[in-house]
Amino acid sequence: MPLGTRVHIEVNENNVPSNISESVLLGSYLGVIARDPVLAPLSFPDWRNKGLYPFKKKMLAEVESKFAFPGHIRHWILQSL
Repeated sequence: MPLGTRVHIEVNENNVPSNISESVLLGSYLGVIARDPVLAPLSFPDWRNKGLYPFKKKMLAEVESKFAFPGHIRHWILQSL
């Protein structure tokens, strides 16, 4: 993805992304972020560990720098990270 560009994610009434190609791109990017050892360190054995919260916020900021989505989806993405 070119530097400085953002992909707009549109969702339907069930908060499901409505454009398949954009959805695949978002899902792939979330996978890349989750495998980044700086953003998601392996020293936490449980993803729900409260110590991961600052890392999750950094991951969300990274995702928001590349993707634009409705505000209420932000909470869902933070939960899925």
